[in-house]
Amino acid sequence: MLRRLDPARLSWIIGFALVLGLVAGLTSALLLTVTGEPLVADAIAIEEARSGSAAIGHEGGAAEPELVSRSDQSGLGLFAALGLSGAAFGLLFALAFWGLRHGQPDPFRRSLVAGAILF
Repeated sequence: MLRRLDPARLSWIIGFALVLGLVAGLTSALLLTVTGEPLVADAIAIEEARSGSAAIGHEGGAAEPELVSRSDQSGLGLFAALGLSGAAFGLLFALAFWGLRHGQPDPFRRSLVAGAILF
């Protein structure tokens, strides 16, 4: 039988905060993909153009091998990192919210204090 969803239980608070943190992290990754990645691609193109013109008159060492490709960084890596970061911050918020349950009985005020603690 399904247990009742009780916002006073720690497991419910943690689960809810993890899900909301994950959603917030994935939303921020989507926003960064749309708004930030074109600027990063332009910056990389400028940097490669400068390094290419500087290498013509300069004998440099061999280029280092790429450990993680740029497509992995901007795709799966961005979504995984921000999704996990959001879930981790959600967990920390849930623990702070739960820890303040006796000092701040009002849930809204408790959430403000928990957010201020994490900030």
